[in-house]
Amino acid sequence: MEEVTVEEQQPQAAVEAAQSAASAQELQPTQASAPAVVDLGPALAEARSVLQERDASLAEVRGVLAQRDVELQTLRHQLVSATAHYRQALLAAAPEIPEELVSGNSPEEVEASMARARQMVERIRSRIEAQIAEQRLPTGAPIRSVPDISCLSAQEKIAYALLQQRGVSTLTHCPSPFAKREGDQERFGGTSPGTSAHSASLRAGSGETLSGLSQRAGLPRYGAWSRSCHRR
Repeated sequence: MEEVTVEEQQPQAAVEAAQSAASAQELQPTQASAPAVVDLGPALAEARSVLQERDASLAEVRGVLAQRDVELQTLRHQLVSATAHYRQALLAAAPEIPEELVSGNSPEEVEASMARARQMVERIRSRIEAQIAEQRLPTGAPIRSVPDISCLSAQEKIAYALLQQRGVSTLTHCPSPFAKREGDQERFGGTSPGTSAHSASLRAGSGETLSGLSQRAGLPRYGAWSRSCHRR
């Protein structure tokens, strides 16, 4: 067995000491790199304060928007009312324009609609006038005269109007201010002197007489008309 001398043991001890020193140096950086504990309390408090300020600003903006919405609704109602009044004024100034032809949600739209309605009415009027011109009677043809009711009393005119409202369009005997008296009856519209009192009554295409209508309406009988018309 070989014996280890003291000289051989010294270098080996130096190597072990160097290895121990190196291990100690490796452990020191590891311990120094451990994170330090940081106090986040002040930073959190500041962040909460900023959030509260933003919430307050947002609430203020929402209040302003709500107020603007109310004002906008009020303006809309005022616009609708003003447009309706403007439309009524235009229709009152142009009674020949049908109300159904004029519409719009603003004064500008109402004006444009009124312009289109005027053009339509003018076109229809031109067509009607052209049709009337085509249907004119030839020269020398007899002209249909309108019955003269100026000699009738107020009650008799009412009876005459009621007769027209029943749809009467043609009269076989028309009252005339130049009618002649025959007994207690008054003859109208060119009947011969021998015509009876019944034929002297004012008749219409429906067969209704003014005398019968006057009785049902509670007005004086037709015989009373003989005192209304006289030769002028």
